[in-house]
Amino acid sequence: MGDKIKIEKELGCGGKCCKLLLYSFNVLFLIGGLTLLVVGLWVAVSQPSNQVANIIETNLYKAAAYILFIAGTCVVAISLIGCCGTKFESRCLLGTYFVFLLFVFILELIAGIIALACYTQAEGFIKGNMEDSLKMHYGSKEAGKGNITEGWDYVQNNFKCCGVDGNATVAIATYSMSEWFKGSGGEKVPDSCCKNNDVANRDACVSGSDTTLIYDMGCYQVIRDKVIQYATILAGLGIAVCTIQIFGMIFACCLFRQLI
Repeated sequence: MGDKIKIEKELGCGGKCCKLLLYSFNVLFLIGGLTLLVVGLWVAVSQPSNQVANIIETNLYKAAAYILFIAGTCVVAISLIGCCGTKFESRCLLGTYFVFLLFVFILELIAGIIALACYTQAEGFIKGNMEDSLKMHYGSKEAGKGNITEGWDYVQNNFKCCGVDGNATVAIATYSMSEWFKGSGGEKVPDSCCKNNDVANRDACVSGSDTTLIYDMGCYQVIRDKVIQYATILAGLGIAVCTIQIFGMIFACCLFRQLI
């Protein structure tokens, strides 16, 4: 206890200021870590996110979400180390705090770059991947491809769209080039493209004889917007927490020097 009192007396105005600021940033850091953890988990496991990933056949933004989830878990633990190091004015804990903080900073930076890559490449790869997955794998009995059919049906039902791009007529043309069409028994679009699946309207819809019963919008725009939404959330959170971490590392270094 005597040593502790002695150290506290040796801290000057600058040291006390660093200590107070480090406490404050650790609280923000803890909140940021919990936010990363929750949002990362939400993007990684939510049904819309999983079904979108099935359709575009890429897990790039989900990989960023998992990285941020891991980073958020680490951030929560590290913020507690930082609080302890600040409270007890321990150079050992502050040094450990700084090293872990730097590691998580790099991890979040990687996740942010991946999320940014999703954002910048959204226009280029999404439409092509959607066309390939619908034409080649929708309705496929091939092992591991059932999730693509499930993804398309989920998106078309819930987002009220049909096919990749364009109106109902374009959707019919797109499905006519698919592997599904070969075994559809003359049906032009699947049930998930129909506005109303009751018995009276189903046949007219799936046969394409009444295009007013088919969703008149392609799913590309919806999927593109979803991917950009997820990428923006992940990148924005990553940047925000990284900024807090930079200040945390600066104040940790300042306090570390004051304790020499």
